[in-house]
Amino acid sequence: KLSLKIDGTPIKAEGELKGDTATMAVKIDNLNVAKLLKAAPVTLPVAIEKASASCNLQVSFDMPKSGVSGIKVSGTASANNLYVRDAKNKPFVSVKSASIDLKSVDVSAQKADVNSVKIVQPSIKLSAAKTSGSAASTSEASPSAAWKWSVGSAQISNGSVQVTDTSLKPAATLSVSAINLDAKGFSSDKGKTGTYSASANVAQGKL
Repeated sequence: KLSLKIDGTPIKAEGELKGDTATMAVKIDNLNVAKLLKAAPVTLPVAIEKASASCNLQVSFDMPKSGVSGIKVSGTASANNLYVRDAKNKPFVSVKSASIDLKSVDVSAQKADVNSVKIVQPSIKLSAAKTSGSAASTSEASPSAAWKWSVGSAQISNGSVQVTDTSLKPAATLSVSAINLDAKGFSSDKGKTGTYSASANVAQGKL
């Protein structure tokens, strides 16, 4: 068992080992991730001004005497009040809240089953200038390396995207607001059919 506080935020972990399997439950409530990152010896391409995270996860480690070891994760995780600045110290990404409910993630089997994903008030601001040059080459991953996944439901509420083209004088900005998405039953299975509804305000109209 492990129980501690970081800046007053409680962190608890409890686990046990039985045979070839170790299990662990981890619970964190509103940890100030932005403050930790500023104190950590890491260099990020963006500046995370604000971010708090919580989780209630169950993790199992399979360590057989022969064969492949495995890690499985289930439970919930969330982030709140995320605010990120880009390399030029301009507003880049903000999210009021985001949460995910994991049914099961099997790392060794490369399989992820997600019950639900919810994102509230995501905002993205991009600024770019058109450049000429050869197109970047892309390569497809081999089918054997692809993850198998499923998502029961996914929701985006009141999102916005703002793109500014600085190659134009004056710069031109396109804004998309009131982005809402409600999707259900998506997966990587061949022939699988999901359903969704989406809407957004674009320029002076509605899509």
